[in-house]
Amino acid sequence: MIRTLFTLTLVLFCTFLAAQQSPNVLLIYVDDLNDRLGCYGDTIAQTPDINQLAAEGTLFKRSYCQQALCAPSRASTLTGLRPNTLEVLSLKEDFRERWEDHPTLPELFRQNGYFTARAGKVFHQGVPDAIAQQSPGADVPEAWDKAVDVPGYELNNNGYYYSATP
Repeated sequence: MIRTLFTLTLVLFCTFLAAQQSPNVLLIYVDDLNDRLGCYGDTIAQTPDINQLAAEGTLFKRSYCQQALCAPSRASTLTGLRPNTLEVLSLKEDFRERWEDHPTLPELFRQNGYFTARAGKVFHQGVPDAIAQQSPGADVPEAWDKAVDVPGYELNNNGYYYSATP
């Protein structure tokens, strides 16, 4: 069953390069999907485009998360620091409050001439409310050349957030 906050976030890193020998980098963050993709051997999921992308790029088959919550895990992978070091252990802490000057992965790409963009949630941005309201929330604006907030399934026809949890 699909969870209320099934958020598929495609992060487009580095589509325009400063130097021609620099590789393109595409980082995809996904919540609540696990490994339910054809490229990981799932026989039910129909994911031909992701399968092709995985076949042409690097597919990580042994991925782990730092903590079983998105905010600590995302902050950790995007800064290279552990959740305990960042003091981000729940969905409420913003790592920038304690680590204001610590560079993030997309900031480093951007500082080195890459075009950086995101569509939807990359840093934990006050989800679901901030994304549902198309607000950047706790994003790191200096990390992006282009940022787009994409409302997900949690919005009803009137544009209000609702919980679809059964």
